[in-house]
Amino acid sequence: MSFSVCVLGMIITLYQIGRNPANAGMCWLQSQDQKCDMVLMRGVTREECCAGGRLDTAWFNTSLPMNEVSLLGFLGIVACKPCKDTCEGVKCSPGKVCKMKMGRPQCVCSPDCSHISRKHAVCGSDGKSYKDECTLLMARCMGHPDLEVMYQGGCKSKFTRPGPIVPKSGFFTDAFLRRVLLQRGVSGYPHLCDRPDQQRPLRRVPHGPLPRPHAVRTSHLRQRQRHLPQRLPLAPGDLLPRPLHWRPPLRPLQQ
Repeated sequence: MSFSVCVLGMIITLYQIGRNPANAGMCWLQSQDQKCDMVLMRGVTREECCAGGRLDTAWFNTSLPMNEVSLLGFLGIVACKPCKDTCEGVKCSPGKVCKMKMGRPQCVCSPDCSHISRKHAVCGSDGKSYKDECTLLMARCMGHPDLEVMYQGGCKSKFTRPGPIVPKSGFFTDAFLRRVLLQRGVSGYPHLCDRPDQQRPLRRVPHGPLPRPHAVRTSHLRQRQRHLPQRLPLAPGDLLPRPLHWRPPLRPLQQ
């Protein structure tokens, strides 16, 4: 089966080479396994296809109709040639350099650490500690483009996770919150307490559940209603007492 597929591909290729000019070809996108499965441009020369200095482009020395291109791409028998066989003229992304690996040029991560004089731990913007800034740059090159140095030294959490904080009175007053902030080390941010118009939402302070307002239970109402007839007579079907101006009927005086 594979032999017949290869023969079919060679026949189609030789037939199209005779129909098209020698300098016309197709520019392909080449995957890591050196297979050309996506057409970038048709009817271009090798110089036009390989002018960008990319490692993932390849050139095919003939231009085929789209139906035949789809067939050859599906079968994976496009005889495309990589634009770059060496690292000469290869343009890699920032932080990467071109090196020969397994006989092919490849862009590998190699950040420039010449400007780093002292090597000590740093804290990254992802909350992780790195051995030094060069290690962080390597991690940025390997899939974390937004990674930055937050500060020198390992990452340390300024706030701890204590138990829930509930005031004795049951209410969070301004004085109580101010005292909690000072105890937690937020005194370096005076705008949190001194300027209410520019307050920001606090993170991790405090870590206790906020008190909920006292809700009147239905059982309490029912318990009170049991004692209402002893104090104030109710009309049949009434659940609540009469208005305040209503008075019970006067009983006749016993003679």
